[in-house]
Amino acid sequence: MPDLVDGLAIRKRLGRKQWSLPRPLGPDGFSYIAHNGDGRPVGIVIVTGWYEDDDRDERGAPIPWIHASMQRPDGVPSYEDLTLLHAAVWPDGHAYQCFVPPDDHINAHERVLHLWGRADGTRLLPDFGKYGTI
Repeated sequence: MPDLVDGLAIRKRLGRKQWSLPRPLGPDGFSYIAHNGDGRPVGIVIVTGWYEDDDRDERGAPIPWIHASMQRPDGVPSYEDLTLLHAAVWPDGHAYQCFVPPDDHINAHERVLHLWGRADGTRLLPDFGKYGTI
């Protein structure tokens, strides 16, 4: 899975001046730290890839997925933060923020937001803007 997450390309799209070099995270991901002018961390991004056993293409091969998250030490990431994360990981594709029932909710950190999507950015939901409204 080494080609699933391109750590340097993601850092370039995040912004090389603000975001650290990618640090390997597990067998299939990277983490990045953003710093402000005085060196204090102001954000963390984690990007990991995986294969969902039940999700297979027409040849029966597992389809790769990516999870990306961002956290801020002083509050929940903003809409602008999530659009940056989306553009960095899926520059030409679709990703989703999910709201699940309380029994399925896992909160590893109180100020983190997540995006999920197929590695190829394939749209998985209907085109809600098809008739000009969302």
